[in-house]
Amino acid sequence: MIKKYAKQILYSINKNPISRKIFNSQIEIRSRLELTDIYKLSKPISMFAPFTNEIHPPNDWYGHATNIKKFLNLSLDYQFKFILEHGLYLDNQIDQVDSETNLPVVITYSNYRENAFKKTGKQSFAIGPFINYASSLLSKKQIDKEKKRLGKSVLFFPAHSTPVIGMNFDTSSLVKQIKKISKNYQSVRICLYWKDILMGRDRPYKDAGFECVTAGHMLDPNFLPRLKSLIEISDLTAANIISSQTGFCIFLKKPHIYIDSNISLKTDRHWKKKINDVFESDEYLQIVKEFSKLNYKVSPKQKMLIKKYWGTDTIKSKRQLEDIVTQSENIYRKH
Repeated sequence: MIKKYAKQILYSINKNPISRKIFNSQIEIRSRLELTDIYKLSKPISMFAPFTNEIHPPNDWYGHATNIKKFLNLSLDYQFKFILEHGLYLDNQIDQVDSETNLPVVITYSNYRENAFKKTGKQSFAIGPFINYASSLLSKKQIDKEKKRLGKSVLFFPAHSTPVIGMNFDTSSLVKQIKKISKNYQSVRICLYWKDILMGRDRPYKDAGFECVTAGHMLDPNFLPRLKSLIEISDLTAANIISSQTGFCIFLKKPHIYIDSNISLKTDRHWKKKINDVFESDEYLQIVKEFSKLNYKVSPKQKMLIKKYWGTDTIKSKRQLEDIVTQSENIYRKH
């Protein structure tokens, strides 16, 4: 409880006009950088920077709240009265950062995930993959220019580290597998997570002749628009882990291949068990099985799995999303 209030105080201190102006200026500069300018795009942003006005700050990790507000033409100062889950969940666990708030409503991807909240007393709404509500950072002209420069291209997503989990695997073996699946393509891009870039993990891929790109820092509101552009530019996508981008790629009509690289975790006992439980779950293994096939087209079974776990059948119109915002306001007032 003390930790929770300390966080709130630090967020409040940084919500001042000067800090906000500095933050907005930095984000504007980053928005004009090339997708290959990975070091500048990954520069640290403090978790307590004025990156959001949300009651629950994690709502704006990866720019989720910001992009939904833009989709709805809402002021960025407006505060959602719900929790926005910030990633893919294949179990019934609630993320610790989301359990720290008493907001009574949760927005998630799918009807499957909604079941996790039935016993919590929270109302939940499934709205499909959040990338649907983000505009591409690059214009169609810019995307076409990049596609022409790259030729037929592959976009690969390595499993990424977090502040509490290190993802380790044999990069040299992975590079060989990437080259194998991309032999009929003109170029390969590696989409690296900001934290891994700061650890210098781009070097083996560059040494292999691949171009490295990034969606940016997790507190950059252009993370999702940048990611959308990267996927739209590509012709084939691949990864050595199943995560949010798996569904995003299929949703954006890009074939996706899973490459097994025997990931080992560097973390404490609690997180190791938590992540391994996911890796060994029936749901995860089911998705791995369907995406491990060297199929360069999106299969009906893959579409079915993305529909189930990413909620591509629950996407909301602007009017429907506005109704959810209104319902959440009403539930919040009565809470």
